[in-house]
Amino acid sequence: MRQRGFSMIEIVVTMVILGLLLSAALPSGVAWIRNMRIRSTAESIQSGLQRARTEAVRRNTSVSFWLVSTPSAATMDNSCALASTGLSWVVSQDSPDGACGAAPSTLASNPPRIVVTHASTEGGGQSMAVTATQINTTSPANGVTFNGLGRTLNTTPTGDPPLAKIDIQYASANSDDRALRIIVSSSGMILLCDPAISSSSAPGYCPAPS
Repeated sequence: MRQRGFSMIEIVVTMVILGLLLSAALPSGVAWIRNMRIRSTAESIQSGLQRARTEAVRRNTSVSFWLVSTPSAATMDNSCALASTGLSWVVSQDSPDGACGAAPSTLASNPPRIVVTHASTEGGGQSMAVTATQINTTSPANGVTFNGLGRTLNTTPTGDPPLAKIDIQYASANSDDRALRIIVSSSGMILLCDPAISSSSAPGYCPAPS
């Protein structure tokens, strides 16, 4: 018995169907990738905050978390500056402004006594937008300090009020994007949540900073 192969019409129809399926799946795939990038940035900042709090409790002394901007997204050096919109971050005991390239140290004579740094590797395409603000206000803030009990102090080593909220999203947002928010309470609680959730009983709800 002769085996019958696919006709040209059958091949064309199959390719059309595959094309339709791929075109339907592509938008959701792009949205998933974008939202994963938002979450990755948010989780990096959250881990920096948690590291600062953990080190403060472990050392029984004040340790700060700072958002900083750098000319190069992949390099942390002394050209850094404190910034409420910074994608990079530093955990240290003193202000790292202009000294992010310093080696880790615990000596008071060797500021900024850096614990750890993280340079953003964001590059190409649409960039992420980070906005940090003070408690119950839209005033910008670039850092927060934890004491030996893990609670936040009223000021950072620069004398400025601490950040209490950090919003993370794309600088040029799409309708399918899911922006995220980090809440830092005065008790030291660090919460990653979804500002689009309105029900206080729903998982991922963002409470007001307190």
